[in-house]
Amino acid sequence: MLSDRENIHRMRCKLVENDNFNKHEEASRSRDNLGTDSIDESRQLFLEENLKNKNFLIQQETLHGTSIDEQELLAVTNETQSLLLDEKEKIIIGTQCSLITSTSTTDGKLEITNKYIYFFDSTLQKSYENDFKYPLSWLQDVHLRRYNLRPSALEFFLLNQTNFLINLDKKLCRQIYHKIMSLKLPGMKSVFSTVSITLTPEDILKESKLIQKWVTREISNFDYLMMLNTIAGRTFNDLNQYPIFPWILKDYVSDVLDINDPNVFRDFSKPIGIQNPKHMEVVRFK
Repeated sequence: MLSDRENIHRMRCKLVENDNFNKHEEASRSRDNLGTDSIDESRQLFLEENLKNKNFLIQQETLHGTSIDEQELLAVTNETQSLLLDEKEKIIIGTQCSLITSTSTTDGKLEITNKYIYFFDSTLQKSYENDFKYPLSWLQDVHLRRYNLRPSALEFFLLNQTNFLINLDKKLCRQIYHKIMSLKLPGMKSVFSTVSITLTPEDILKESKLIQKWVTREISNFDYLMMLNTIAGRTFNDLNQYPIFPWILKDYVSDVLDINDPNVFRDFSKPIGIQNPKHMEVVRFK
């Protein structure tokens, strides 16, 4: 029979050191509300330390006269360097811009890397509440937008139902849009992201086949109206372009509506502003 010491020794021999152990730091830091900004730096330091340790082991084996296969040495080096390259972020887009919300405009910088989308507040009275960081894989749609009647903005839509409006230099707007589209991200599969930017809103509506989907009840009334607003360039992020909903009904008293009765609906021959006869008189005298 083997002694206890021999059994322990045999058990230890089966243990293999895992240099690439995942500590799930991002989940831990999110749980503790510590943010995730420093995770990439710590991961980078870990991999660099891993590379140093492997090089140290190779040097020790060389000093002790142990022969090392050149192919094995090359494989170890390439493996570690590929890990370093995979973990490094590369900036794809970086530009000065303004973050537009319904209540404020914040000057800052937009950075898009091969992993994340960043916005950094650069105002004098900097508020870190405006800074954000989202995974690039969350990007679902990007739309060209107008801001102050100028075609100089982009609106980003993410898979987590978040969206934000960025205003930037008019000349760079379309260049950045084309650059983002050229990335061919897997999450960008909606009907809008596949339509050419040279088409008019009317053309986009036809290409998207939204009317057919609405008629066949594939989408709800609300979704249909929201998509119409999106195609028209309206957004919750800008009060000047806030989404609108058509006023259709006039009868708000009856328990049951007869859609065949024209008196149920408003007068479509007149604009919203003169539906009330009093308003019509004011407009007529002006």
